[in-house]
Amino acid sequence: MSSLPEYEDYEKFVELQQNLYRARFSLKVVGFAYPSAVFLIHLPSTKDCILVDSGDPENITKLLKALSLHFETFSEYKLKYVAITHGHFDHTGALLKLLEDYEDIKFIIGEQEIPFVIHGKKYSEIKGDTITFQILKHFFAEGKPIGNEDKFIVIKEGEEHKFEFYNILRPIFTPGHTPGSLSYLHIPTNSILIGDLVFNVPLVPVFSMKSSISIPISTTSVSDSKISIKKICEMENEIKLVFPGHDLEKNGISIEEFKLFAQKNLN
Repeated sequence: MSSLPEYEDYEKFVELQQNLYRARFSLKVVGFAYPSAVFLIHLPSTKDCILVDSGDPENITKLLKALSLHFETFSEYKLKYVAITHGHFDHTGALLKLLEDYEDIKFIIGEQEIPFVIHGKKYSEIKGDTITFQILKHFFAEGKPIGNEDKFIVIKEGEEHKFEFYNILRPIFTPGHTPGSLSYLHIPTNSILIGDLVFNVPLVPVFSMKSSISIPISTTSVSDSKISIKKICEMENEIKLVFPGHDLEKNGISIEEFKLFAQKNLN
């Protein structure tokens, strides 16, 4: 696997598509380093920005530095929202610190994630639908409850259109990895940010030098994940590129490649 510091967007925001930026950080799990991404959306009409996910607790300082450098370059922009895909620790690690540094920001969250992100319910309390999850769920690190309920804008299924920037960054319910997982479709570039619905990294990097699309073993419901993956495949007219939260590739996954993975693995 390539050394993470060699990535163009390692610990800094780089434009992937027009007004869509990504920064990748090193997430260390059982001795291996995986790329873990956060995304930043520019909204030129209002000069606002939306951060999608916030990385893990070990990279808080590096994320804040990357944001600071970015806003030095784009001084006319301000951070308005942090859109959360789901509540695992490596996607919510910097939320409390972001509240300190950007006191006017609001968090976007799927309704079914409220118990986990705000109130402290543990994902390990979920039954799940695979033996793998039942065995390993107590070893998965979970995010800390955030509280500050007034800082959250809750997305309810069927009411996604109420989000202020729905016509630019559309929340889409893609449960499975967690009960309330959201993906975000960046409409201007036909790019969808899917959190951990799938990984695009080898599960054991030492044995592989290539990316490998797979459903994460930390997924609570594989059956729901398959439905969500099919849902994305059926949006092929709206989607060109799929960007997982953990991805080795520079340009994400093409919708054709994503559909091929689904055809091979979801029957």
